[in-house]
Amino acid sequence: MDTAAIVPLASLVVLFSALCPVLVAGELLCADLGLICSGTYPRQVSWTLDQANVPSTDGSAYVWNFAAATNFSAASTVSCEQTTDQLIIRSAGLPSSASWIGLFPFNVDTDGNGHNDNPNTASAQSHEWKIPRFPTIKTTAPPQATSSNGQLQLGPIAFALDGVPFFNPFNNNGDDAVDPTSSGFEVMDLCYGHPTNRGAYHHHYILSKQGCLFQDTAGQHSPKIGYAFDGIAIYGPLSDNGVRPTDLDACSGRTHPTLGYIYHTTATTYPYVIGCYRYQTIRQGMIQGTLPVVDNGPGNVSTACVTSIGQNQPTATVATNGTMGTATGTTAAATTGTGTTAAVATGSTQPIGGSTTSAAQPLSSAGSILLLCAIIRALLY
Repeated sequence: MDTAAIVPLASLVVLFSALCPVLVAGELLCADLGLICSGTYPRQVSWTLDQANVPSTDGSAYVWNFAAATNFSAASTVSCEQTTDQLIIRSAGLPSSASWIGLFPFNVDTDGNGHNDNPNTASAQSHEWKIPRFPTIKTTAPPQATSSNGQLQLGPIAFALDGVPFFNPFNNNGDDAVDPTSSGFEVMDLCYGHPTNRGAYHHHYILSKQGCLFQDTAGQHSPKIGYAFDGIAIYGPLSDNGVRPTDLDACSGRTHPTLGYIYHTTATTYPYVIGCYRYQTIRQGMIQGTLPVVDNGPGNVSTACVTSIGQNQPTATVATNGTMGTATGTTAAATTGTGTTAAVATGSTQPIGGSTTSAAQPLSSAGSILLLCAIIRALLY
């Protein structure tokens, strides 16, 4: 070979290898998500107003009648189906038994505007969301969402690991739904959720709290609590050593040295959950992303699940080095809505559909890029 051609070729290989983690974040599998097992009932608790502490975003404006709590009328269910290019999440939109849910309607005029705080009743839903199996970064970093710039659509923008959706920061009029000084402030229950007029229970923000979605441990990184619709994991507000990160971008994301690019919630500071999508989303329902919906036919349904957030949870998220994600959590029982259980694998990616002999699915274009990246790295090292 002409030695003069070796240097440009080597430079090209190095350049492409460096770009690999930027082009495609990695492969996301159902078993990586850490969804909470289905079939349990959230505990529903009634509440009354403590006018002395109004308004409040931490629940202190309300008195909760825990002694009279009962099981909610429907069970929490969430599942993941894996196709060639997508993960399809289906959910009843209700918390698991590890979390409380407030009794709605809440017919109290908290802010004196003459309206009930929330006249709606929470009910089981039939949510279906699609997230990319190979999250791909946007070529241009987007600005943080406002009520008018279209960076975050109305309604759901992400889902918690128990299947409850996260909504954007705004109410239907485009006003901040979380800030108690905002004209759009909306009353939430003790676990920071409330129902729409169609009964869809959801969060606009979330805090660390015992008996709710998650609880931080002092001095430790917050657990993974959900996924945005671009396929990027969402963690609580704390980074390593229990310190709040100071390098979040407009989307409330940052690149962690081992977890890759992730989002952090920002507690009661705007944008609360995410500020925009740093990666491309799939066009579906109210989501206007940049990836078309691909009909891949029926996929494989995963039985992998965990009992609660932060326990027996897979540690791998979307990789930034082009390697395939794996689940490293311990064995957990996958409980179905009919009360049956199925064991999942331990210490490696769980077999999809409960079988270790499932036929391999063809690689998508993103998967082909990952494979090429892996080959080039092998050549380099």
